[in-house]
Amino acid sequence: MIQRIAIVAVITASLLLSACSARVPPDEVTSSSLVVELTQAELVAHADWIVVGTVTGKESLWSADRGNIYTLVTVSVEEWVKGGPGENEIVITTPGGQVGETTEVVEDAAGFQEGERVLVYLQLNDDGTASVVGGWQGQFVVTKNGKVARGELSLSNLSLADVISQIKAEIGKQSK
Repeated sequence: MIQRIAIVAVITASLLLSACSARVPPDEVTSSSLVVELTQAELVAHADWIVVGTVTGKESLWSADRGNIYTLVTVSVEEWVKGGPGENEIVITTPGGQVGETTEVVEDAAGFQEGERVLVYLQLNDDGTASVVGGWQGQFVVTKNGKVARGELSLSNLSLADVISQIKAEIGKQSK
């Protein structure tokens, strides 16, 4: 009985994998990830830097082994909320992007648009690069009316000033 269940599970998994790969165009690479939901306190705790700024550029590149695409996102920093060297500009590395005709889509990765104003929670990696804490969870858009939103979701109509106050209060709690 257990052997039959295992065989059915393997066949089902194979069918699902072949169905998923059949829908991917030949010049599109897909990646998948699993992101654990983080609270505001956890985002603050995991972040080495938290910044407010405007996305001024994006450049997607192949990894050294040409196995993956990553994107370098340039942000003009308006305010350092936590940590950081105080630079006027930073570069964030995000997984995925488009190089030529090849696109790599990474689920749960933060996605930036040139010209958007953002609040971003960043972690420093061993290689000196900065990446977004918790994938999409660590990136917020500051709307034209000064509210903080994640994609289309507004954060209870909180203003950027209110969110920064909450972040600083959390930093104070965590430093005790």
